[in-house]
Amino acid sequence: MMFCGMKDETDKRYQIVVKNRYGVLHMEYEDDLNRAHSRLMSLWEKLPRDSGTAPDYYGAAIYNIQDNRKRILTLGADYLL
Repeated sequence: MMFCGMKDETDKRYQIVVKNRYGVLHMEYEDDLNRAHSRLMSLWEKLPRDSGTAPDYYGAAIYNIQDNRKRILTLGADYLL
């Protein structure tokens, strides 16, 4: 069901996913690739990092869900995605 002109997330083109080895930390959808990229970079910068965190502890990506979920951009550990 849609309210007040809101789009269902399946209608949006890009999926933003941030994971660690335990699972999904964040997932959202955007229509615009530039907005998706900005949002992903913002989320990536906010991830907690310290000297004890391995560099491949996090993975993040943007997927084009209207093109067979083709991966557009990957940050960090791609084995998590």
